[in-house]
Amino acid sequence: MVGTTIAPWQLFYIQSISAEKHISIKNLVYGKFDAIFGAFLTNFVAWFIIVACAATIFTARITVTDVPTIIKALISLASKYAGLLFAFGFLNASLFALCILPLSTVFPICESLGFEAGIHFKLQRGTNVP
Repeated sequence: MVGTTIAPWQLFYIQSISAEKHISIKNLVYGKFDAIFGAFLTNFVAWFIIVACAATIFTARITVTDVPTIIKALISLASKYAGLLFAFGFLNASLFALCILPLSTVFPICESLGFEAGIHFKLQRGTNVP
């Protein structure tokens, strides 16, 4: 939980995407609200995941080692919808990481090497063309 909550990549990503969107100083308060609300919401959902798994899997004394085991345990203890909801949430988190983590790496690397960085640029013949 700590590794996903306090991570350096998030700082790079938020800074880079704020610069990418050309957010003015007076509008940074909205970005701050967005970051705080997003952090609260994700931790709120994570808390319910922990409680739901503790109430079902832990009380049944099932040892889990991977995600499929958790899903099977939730299906057998709660319902198929509980397993599907957990599987969907895990897929969503995986796809989110698949999109965001490469961007949070590429932005600072490009900026440190002096290249223009941004998702609106197209790579064409070795140069960035807006």
